[in-house]
Amino acid sequence: MAAVGDEQELDLSNSDVVTKYKAAAEIANKAIAAVAAACKDGARIVDLCRMGDEIISKDAAAIFKGKVSGSDKGIAFPTCVSPNSIVGHLSPMGDDTTTLKDGDLVK
Repeated sequence: MAAVGDEQELDLSNSDVVTKYKAAAEIANKAIAAVAAACKDGARIVDLCRMGDEIISKDAAAIFKGKVSGSDKGIAFPTCVSPNSIVGHLSPMGDDTTTLKDGDLVK
């Protein structure tokens, strides 16, 4: 057990925390780029969301072994693909058949 005053700060003053944030950002950016590239006419939204989640899970597992600073690794918020008038946070259930159409605006 660490003595009082020996505890490591878990904020941006700790270089290990900054390194983990940067690694997480790289994983998120990779997932966003892959999902954006797959947004084509006829693509099922549920498949796009699943793809993003799989990239995040696989890459996080490869970098972060075991527990990370006392918390679980992986997806903190599911991948969301929100077309047109859906403002945000669309991550449909597995049986959803909604697809993208040519000209859709996707967030």
